[in-house]
Amino acid sequence: MTGYNNADDWSGGEWVTAGDRSAVIFAGTKGRGNFWYGFSNGVVWPDNPPYPEIPPPPHDDRGWWADSFEGVIIFYDPGDLAKVAAGSMAPWEPQPYAEMKVDRYLWHITGPVQKMHVGDVAFDDERGFLYIAEPFADGDQPIIHVFSVRATASATGVRTGQVSDQATPAPSGSQKGGQTETATVAEIPADQKGVLETTRAPGYGAGLACIGIAAHILRRRGRH
Repeated sequence: MTGYNNADDWSGGEWVTAGDRSAVIFAGTKGRGNFWYGFSNGVVWPDNPPYPEIPPPPHDDRGWWADSFEGVIIFYDPGDLAKVAAGSMAPWEPQPYAEMKVDRYLWHITGPVQKMHVGDVAFDDERGFLYIAEPFADGDQPIIHVFSVRATASATGVRTGQVSDQATPAPSGSQKGGQTETATVAEIPADQKGVLETTRAPGYGAGLACIGIAAHILRRRGRH
């Protein structure tokens, strides 16, 4: 994947559909900028000795780190994956055609160098609900963000490379899940993609973060 970072952590994936549109999505925590194996304070762990001293907490967790981390969902065209299965496209050729940044909707982000922004995802095809887990958002417990998914008629006015974000950040504190928000994310011409619109899922309250996001880009089924 173009832009892959060794510190990336892709924790969940789903096939999402809405009307005649579909996408394969992956949710995870994306490393940004430089990356290294070692500690979060920038100390690099070498392949061979001498090895550095392990720094004190909170920088004592050895692993892959990056300048910063961000929770995202990336969108793949199912047609590209079908081409890989058919042998007409190499396994490394498919690329995400859109990326949705989700940190503004999360509860537990405390700083730029923080891992595990989002966890697994699940999609209820019958009711059109997309569930996204946010680990350690309530102490040691996760919370589940619920999105209602539907297809929209068009994405008129969206240009290649343009990202339009019209969302109002959710307020902090216990009311964070009580506000419906909208955003538009696009990375390709409107005439080449369908649009998936997600809004606040009705009927969910206590224990769930019900946040809405509008107009995410999906491939139209059959356009291969």
